[in-house]
Amino acid sequence: MISYDLPKATYAVLEYQGDIDKAGEAYDRLYKWIHESEYEQAGTYGFEMYSKIHSPLERRVADFLLHFPVKLTSF
Repeated sequence: MISYDLPKATYAVLEYQGDIDKAGEAYDRLYKWIHESEYEQAGTYGFEMYSKIHSPLERRVADFLLHFPVKLTSF
């Protein structure tokens, strides 16, 4: 098991379920939501959180939460 300490932050979170080869669409949706909201990205990193480890043969059944740190836009 690998663990990381992540900084305290507010995160925009999107759940993705489907083909891992199409997961880029989840990134696009989350980027679009952030761009259209009162938030902006608050860092250069994001992360995926998987509740189950899938084998390479299970590419069509990915299930994860995509997290991007955000902050309210300054005016």
